[in-house]
Amino acid sequence: MTRFLNLAILMLFMIPHTFSQNPGSEFIPIPADSTSHWHVWKYEYEMNWEWDEYIEYYFSGDTTLDGTNYNALFKDYSVVHNGNWLGFNQHFFCGGIRNVDRKVYYRPENEEQEYLLFDFSVQAGDTLPDLYADFDETVVVTSVDSILIDGEYRQRVNLDWLSHYGTPYYIEGIGHQFGLLERMVMLAGTGSELTCYAEDDEPLFPENPDCFILTEIKEEYLSKSSPEIQVNPNPADQNFVVSLHSPAKEISYRLTGISGKVFRKNQISLPHPGNSFTIKTSDLSSGVYLLVIQGSDWNRPITKKVMIR
Repeated sequence: MTRFLNLAILMLFMIPHTFSQNPGSEFIPIPADSTSHWHVWKYEYEMNWEWDEYIEYYFSGDTTLDGTNYNALFKDYSVVHNGNWLGFNQHFFCGGIRNVDRKVYYRPENEEQEYLLFDFSVQAGDTLPDLYADFDETVVVTSVDSILIDGEYRQRVNLDWLSHYGTPYYIEGIGHQFGLLERMVMLAGTGSELTCYAEDDEPLFPENPDCFILTEIKEEYLSKSSPEIQVNPNPADQNFVVSLHSPAKEISYRLTGISGKVFRKNQISLPHPGNSFTIKTSDLSSGVYLLVIQGSDWNRPITKKVMIR
C-alpha cells in the first residue's frame, strides 16, 4: 500500500504546473515591487546602418492623467549608432501604468488614449485583445500556465505566433521576453530583448540575465583600447567571414540566437593582425544572431549582430 501511495505522490509532482485562475488567486501587478526595473536592448539594422538602444525602465511615484491615477513609469537609456556612442538620457517620463481586474493598462505621455498592455484574464483558446505590444494579425492564446521565479509561481500566457525571434509569451508582474513596452512581433530589421528583470537589485528573469549598467556601456563604446572586428557579408547567406584588426594568441567565439541557444562554438589561434576565419551559416534559419568573440589578451568580449537570410 505504501508503495502505491509513494507512486501516486511522485506522479502528482510530475504533472506540468498549469495555471488555474480563480477569483481568490493573488494577482502580481506591474510593478510587482517599488524596486522593479527592466533592462531592454533594442536594435535596428540595415546593410551599412546599425542603431542600438539600451534601456532601463523603472517606476517612481504616482501620476494623475485626466483624473485617473497611475504608477509613473520612467526610463534611462543610451543610444549607439554604427558603434558610436551618441548619448545618455536620464529620468525620461514614459507615461503611466495601472492594474485593473488582472489587466495592465498603459497611458503614454502626451497621448489621450489608454492602451491594454497585458491581459491576464484570458484562457486557452481565447482570441487575444488588441494589445499595445501590437500584432499584425489575430492571435490566439494557446495555453495559460505558470513559471517558477524566485520561489513564486507567476502566470504565463503563451501565444499562437511563431517568428524567427521565438513564440511570444508574457508573464505576470514582468512583461514579455522582448521587453515591457516593446513590440512582441518585430518588423523586418528590428528587434528587442528583455535582458534582465530585477527586484531589489536581484536579477529574477531570464535564466541568464544581463543587467547592464548604462554608464559602463558609455565607457565601453568610448574606450580606445577596444578590439575591432568586421563581419562580411552581413546579412549573410552561405557563410560570413570575421576579420580581426587586433591580434590575439587565442580567441573563442560563439554564435547564438536571440533566445541564447548556441549554434556555433569554437576556439582558434589568430596571432597576426588582419587574420580572419569563416563561419558556415547555410544550415541556419533566417533571422538575427549574436556573434560573441573573446580574445585571450583583450580587455572585454566583442558582440556583433549577424543577420542570416
